[in-house]
Amino acid sequence: MKCIVGLGNPGKEYVNTRHNLGNLLVQSLGRDLGLVFKRESGVYSFTAYGVVDGVKAALALPYTYMNLSGRAVKALTAKYGREGWELLVVCDDLDFDLGTVRLKQGGSSGGHKGVESIIQSLGGSDFCRLRMGIGRPPAGYDAAEYVLEKFGPFEKSALPGILEAAKKCSKTWLTEGTGKAMNRFNAGAQDNSKNRKGVRQDE
Repeated sequence: MKCIVGLGNPGKEYVNTRHNLGNLLVQSLGRDLGLVFKRESGVYSFTAYGVVDGVKAALALPYTYMNLSGRAVKALTAKYGREGWELLVVCDDLDFDLGTVRLKQGGSSGGHKGVESIIQSLGGSDFCRLRMGIGRPPAGYDAAEYVLEKFGPFEKSALPGILEAAKKCSKTWLTEGTGKAMNRFNAGAQDNSKNRKGVRQDE
């Protein structure tokens, strides 16, 4: 089974905020695939299941807060993780410009509290993550406040195209594997972490 987890914070006040971009993407992907999310006991998530081009797929939306995302992913892994289990975590990323979609296998959390929680809970970082750029806040602007703000007018207008690109990457990961998805969608991704000053991403 392949599992795609969309990170975010629960509650109406966090809907359409930058930090919930991963959650938004997985919701949209579920609609495209005709899957229905239901609250699942024991895994701290709303989940949806289906078969995509012959591949058993699970989509998950944790209802823990961002910095406790690992609790949900660990529970999902314990319940469904068997031979062939693969995990893709979808999250926002300050170090990429708005619209950049970057697939990565393993590595550090990059300062993302949700990814860090998952690494700590699983005891390792050997899982895929789809990083969706939200850009850095203006100089002097607190990053923790920035990620929890609603999308601005320009971001809202760009969002459909961004989600479409990320969904295509996610579907390719599901049906064709990590390598092909990386080769197809990582070209031209711009990492801004070396070029811009600012604090790392926080909850």
